[in-house]
Amino acid sequence: MKNFFLLTILLLFSFSADAGITFGGSAVQDGQIVFGDEPQTLTVTLDGANAGAATQFDLFTNLSPAASVYNAAVTPVAGGLFKTVTFTVSTLGNGGDVEIDPATAQFFLTFANSAGSPLEGIAVNSILPVEFTDFTAKSNKNAVALTWTTAMELNNDYFTVERSFDGHSYEAVSKIAGAGDSEEEIIYDYTDETVMRAATANTVYYRLKQTDFDGAFAYSDVITVDLENRLDLELTNVAVSGDNLTVNYNMPTDNDTEITVLDMSGRMVASSNTFSNEGFNNAQINLSNVGSGIYIVRLTDGRKQTVRKFVK
Repeated sequence: MKNFFLLTILLLFSFSADAGITFGGSAVQDGQIVFGDEPQTLTVTLDGANAGAATQFDLFTNLSPAASVYNAAVTPVAGGLFKTVTFTVSTLGNGGDVEIDPATAQFFLTFANSAGSPLEGIAVNSILPVEFTDFTAKSNKNAVALTWTTAMELNNDYFTVERSFDGHSYEAVSKIAGAGDSEEEIIYDYTDETVMRAATANTVYYRLKQTDFDGAFAYSDVITVDLENRLDLELTNVAVSGDNLTVNYNMPTDNDTEITVLDMSGRMVASSNTFSNEGFNNAQINLSNVGSGIYIVRLTDGRKQTVRKFVK
């Protein structure tokens, strides 16, 4: 996933016979260094024979050629020869002292003496907790079918399917259990059967929120799908705000439409005639001359009609 990854210790190497690099802080979970969307504190400690000579710490993206992305002086810990450095880590653009591109494959953490000669170091590789290989959405007559595929999963508790009609405000529409740990391809699917009733625009945005067992989470890329292929005449949403009635509806083709507001005796109290385009449409009706009560809004295109109750 682009905004969240783990550094798992794969190889411990040393420039002496006794390497003693340890990790601590909120960035460390189950022995792993976490680079997430929020800056987390990481404390790296050197202990052992080389601790006394260590004066600086470097985080490299590679060793040949050396490319340090963070450098700091190390300080002794009172009462011992331990040397430590503390800083914050995050993914790109999220405000850590160290901001790491998740595409970076390998890192090296090293301690050196005052002459710049390395004393001890540790190599780490990046592993995506959930690696997506596909995420698609397809609109049909009454719903949107979502499918996503993972190539691997690490500590994955569940996915939350989130939906938006403006690309900014998202709501959760479903929770799908993850596989925990897996190195095999897994295909997930979900059908959003409420999208047409909730639609306030022609385009709907979807994203996946992936949550680990420890509560850490990250988001997938956002995908969009066009709802204009809907074939039925239907009122998707009717909402009252003060004296204003908002009517959202879908049209199978371009056509003249009539929207009528009726009281419970069938008497017309308000109406609007307009030309509507194929797909999603929106209409506003003034109800300032209509009292409080239960009403029916009726939509017709001359061939078919649909109704819905509302309360003012």
